[in-house]
Amino acid sequence: MLFLWVITAVLILIALITGSNALLLLRHIRFGPALASTERAYLRNKGYRRLLNAGFMLLLAGMFAGGSLFGLHSEFERIMPRDRIIPIEDRPEADKVFLKWWAIYWISVLATVAVIAFIALLDLLATNHYANAEIRRLREENRAILERDLALHKVSQNQQRTGFGGRLGSQ
Repeated sequence: MLFLWVITAVLILIALITGSNALLLLRHIRFGPALASTERAYLRNKGYRRLLNAGFMLLLAGMFAGGSLFGLHSEFERIMPRDRIIPIEDRPEADKVFLKWWAIYWISVLATVAVIAFIALLDLLATNHYANAEIRRLREENRAILERDLALHKVSQNQQRTGFGGRLGSQ
C-alpha cells in the first residue's frame, strides 16, 4: 500500500513539473520573441502534448489515490486472500460484482498508462522529425553558403589570372 502512495506522489510531482514547464513554454511562444512558423508550430504542439500528458498523469495518480482512499485495495485483499484460493462459484454475488469492477478499474489504469506512453512516443517522434528537418535545413543553408563562396572564389581567381579588369591583355 505504501508503494502505491509513493508512486502516486511521484506521478503528481512529475505531472506538476511537466505541466508547469509546458505552460511556461506556451506562454513564451505566445508572448515571447517572434519565431519562425515551423519552430512556433513545433513548440506549440510540444507544449500541448506535454500538457495533455501531465493531465493523464494526474488522472492516473487520482485513480491510484482514489482506489486507496475508497478502500478498493483492502476490499480486494479481503475478497482474495493470498493464503487460500476460493473458487468463483463459492463467492457471494456482491463479491463477484466487486471483482468485475476491480477488473474494470485496473483495465482503465492500464489504458491510461498506455495513453501516456503513446503520447510520449508521439512527442519523441515529433521531436525526431523536427530535428531531422532542422538538420536538413542547416545543410541546405551551408551548401548555399559554400556554393556562393566558391563562386566568389572562382571570380577572384579569374580576376587575378586575367588582370584587374577581368580581360586578357588590358594592362
